[in-house]
Amino acid sequence: MQTGPNLTIVAFWTRRVIKFTALAIVFVIGAHLVWKIAYHNWLRAHPPAPPPPNVAFGTLPRTEFQEPKQRPQKFRLETVTGSLPKLPNQDKVYFVIAQQSRLLAFDKANNLARQLGFIQPPNHTNDNLLHYHRDKTGEVLTINPLTGNFHYRYPIQHDQTIMSQLLPPDLNQIQDTAYTYLKGLINQPLDLITPGEITFYKLTPQGLQLAHALADANLARVSYHRQAINQHPLLPPNWQNPNISVWVSGNGSRNIVEAKFVHFPIDQEKYATYPLLPIAQAWAELKKGHFHLANIDSAYFHQDNAPIIIRKVYLAYVNPNYATNFLKPVYVFSGSNNFIGYVEAISPDFLEPAASK
Repeated sequence: MQTGPNLTIVAFWTRRVIKFTALAIVFVIGAHLVWKIAYHNWLRAHPPAPPPPNVAFGTLPRTEFQEPKQRPQKFRLETVTGSLPKLPNQDKVYFVIAQQSRLLAFDKANNLARQLGFIQPPNHTNDNLLHYHRDKTGEVLTINPLTGNFHYRYPIQHDQTIMSQLLPPDLNQIQDTAYTYLKGLINQPLDLITPGEITFYKLTPQGLQLAHALADANLARVSYHRQAINQHPLLPPNWQNPNISVWVSGNGSRNIVEAKFVHFPIDQEKYATYPLLPIAQAWAELKKGHFHLANIDSAYFHQDNAPIIIRKVYLAYVNPNYATNFLKPVYVFSGSNNFIGYVEAISPDFLEPAASK
C-alpha cells in the first residue's frame, strides 16, 4: 500500500507554488513602481516648502543704476494670462569677486596693453585706472588692473576707410571675428552665450547711425550676455551699452575698432537666500516710477505719452558693471516699444535704506 505522497500531486503543487510566487513577486514589483511614480507625481504637484531664507549676508546694498532723464509714466498689464505670474517668494544672492589679487595685477595689465599694441607706459589715475594712448593712430585703452576689465577704442570718425568699406556678407564670419578676438585677450574661461547678438551700424560723415540691414552696414556691434545662473538670465544694466561687446568693421586691416570687457567673477558655491518683495508690490513700484529703465525705443517719447504694455514679468540677475560683492535678483518687466524695466526683488527689510534725493 502506498503511504507517501503521489509524485504527480507533488509536482502539481510545486508548480502551483512557483506560479503564485512569481505572480506575487511581479505584483509587488508592479505595485512598488506604481507607488513610486504616484509619489513622484504627488511631489511634483506638491513640492515641499523650502527652508526659510537664511539672509546669511546680512543687510544688502541697493543696486546702483544710472537713470536716463526721460522715463515712461504709464503702464498697462497685458500678459498671456492677463495677470501677474506666480514666482518664488525667496531667491539666492551670490557672492561676487569684486577685485583680483594685487599680486602682478599691473604686470598683467601691461601685458594686455602690449597685446593690443600699446608700448608706451600708461597714465595712472587716482581711481586705479591705467590709460594708454597711441599718438600715431589715436587709439586709446583703459584698464582697471584690479579687475582686469578694459575698454579699447579706435577713432573711427577720422578714418575714411571705415566709412567706405562694408561688412563681409557672412554673419558667421563677423561673429567668429569678434569672439576669436575677445578669447585671445582674456586669460580665463568665458561664461558667455555665443555666438553673440549683432547690431548693425552705418558710419557716415554725420555720425553713427543704425543700419537697416547687413548690406547697408560698415560696422557691427557683437554683444554678449553671460550664461544663466539659478535658471535666471544675467541681463545688462543698459541694453544699449552692454558690458561685453566687440565692434567689427569691414576694413580688413583694422577689423576690430572697439572692445569692451566688464566682467566680475561670480562664486556660485557661495550664496545666501533672501525673501523677495511680493510681485504685486513690485508691479505697484513700477507704476509709481520706482524702477530702473534698462531699455526703450527712442521713438516712444514721440508717441504722446502712450502707456507701456507689459507682456512679460520674470526674475533675473543684473550683470554688474561696477565693483560690488553681491549678485541680487530683480523683477524684469518687458513689453511694448522694447521696454525693459528692473524693480529690486529683495525685500526692503533686508536692503540698506534708499538714498534721499
